[in-house]
Amino acid sequence: MKRSQRIELFAVAGIQLAIDYSWVVTFGLVLVSLSAGYLPHRHPGHGAGWYWGIGVLTTLLFFSIAIHELAQALVGNRSPARRCTG
Repeated sequence: MKRSQRIELFAVAGIQLAIDYSWVVTFGLVLVSLSAGYLPHRHPGHGAGWYWGIGVLTTLLFFSIAIHELAQALVGNRSPARRCTG
């Protein structure tokens, strides 16, 4: 299996945080969909800056997944467990 391309962001406690390029595409699609479609339709009467600002804030919630994964990695590195089950 071919390894996907990643964007290296930064390291925390020895754990390198990187995102796949598909996240950038997803971020862009969700941002445009919210800012230019859904929000103006559902909440008319605001300026374009408001729609794009709310779109960016909402889309950034996707990055909470990265924070969650980073927290799991930190706990996993500090845990004496040798095996995980899901």
